[in-house]
Amino acid sequence: MAGRARPDTQQLPSGYVYVGRSTGDRGRWGNPYNHLTTGGGRARVKTAYRSWLRRHPEIALAARQHLAGHHLACWCPPDQPCHADVLLEIANPRTGP
Repeated sequence: MAGRARPDTQQLPSGYVYVGRSTGDRGRWGNPYNHLTTGGGRARVKTAYRSWLRRHPEIALAARQHLAGHHLACWCPPDQPCHADVLLEIANPRTGP
């Protein structure tokens, strides 16, 4: 099952896709909301990102196509809410009971 990790270096292990903020294509999956400047903490920013994706269905569709089955890497601590959790849900929808 795909999961989430925090990158230790610029080189990610095989099967990982970086989804944090960055420039160019590397930042394609980055959250446009920042918990340090938006206010309300990581949970609020995660909720804002989920709402943002609803307004940008083309990005959600691309996530489903390109991120399915991959582990996602972001700088958020693994035990804290993160937009990568939303991307994982979209890319790997639960099926069955």
